[in-house]
Order: sequence, then C-alpha cells, then structure tokens
Amino acid sequence: MRSDPYQGCNFIIEIEGLLVGGFSECSGLEAETEVIDYREGGVNDYIHRFAGGTRYPPLVLRHGITSSDGLWRWYQMTAAGQVVRRNGTIFLLDKAHDAAIQWNFKDAFPYFPNCARRQRALLSRASSSRTAD
Repeated sequence: MRSDPYQGCNFIIEIEGLLVGGFSECSGLEAETEVIDYREGGVNDYIHRFAGGTRYPPLVLRHGITSSDGLWRWYQMTAAGQVVRRNGTIFLLDKAHDAAIQWNFKDAFPYFPNCARRQRALLSRASSSRTAD
C-alpha cells in the first residue's frame, strides 16, 4: 500500500512532466465536434455533413492535494496578466493506484472562478487526446 499524500486521489496531474497534484474528481475530459449540414444546390435528395470546429470544455479538477505550490504560482501569473500556456497529462488511477488511462492536454492555462471559496482548479485548453495503457 502506498504511503504518500495522493493515496485518496483518483486522478493525478502532470504539467510538463512534473507531478503537481492529485484530485478526487475530474470532469471535462471530452470533446465535441460540430456537424455542419449542407444542401447541394439542385440535389435535394440528401444532405452533406461536414465536420466543423471541435470544442473542449474546461477541465475541472476538484478536491485536490499537492506537495508544491507550482499550480498556485502558475495561476498567480495568469491572474497578474502573464498567461503562460502549458502542456500536461491527467492520469486516472486504478484500484492499485497505477495509471489506467491518461489524457494529454496542450496549451492550457489555469483559472479559478471565485477562487477564495472553491476547491477546484480549471484548466482551459486548446485540445486534448486520450490514451489507454
């Protein structure tokens, strides 16, 4: 059994290769691609469907713990107007606390709505991908 502060966490997050925290909940691990319908002039028997833009909702990390202040310092830079976008990975842990699935994100920056009262971190990102081991 692990004897570390992340034992109660279901997700751990790495930012640019460094472990920055563990969280009990994570949402926003999804993507939605818009479908654009197009009727061709003179051919009304069917509708052409094209892929439009893809949207990624913010990653929401709840009930976290960390052994460093790196995530908070990154947020402080953003709040001060110095937005630094970073890449990272979110790992879903299995019952043995080994990484079962991972999601990579890129060009993210942190923001904390009503940060003084909430136990969550949000990461806005340009894109993500999922890999399973």
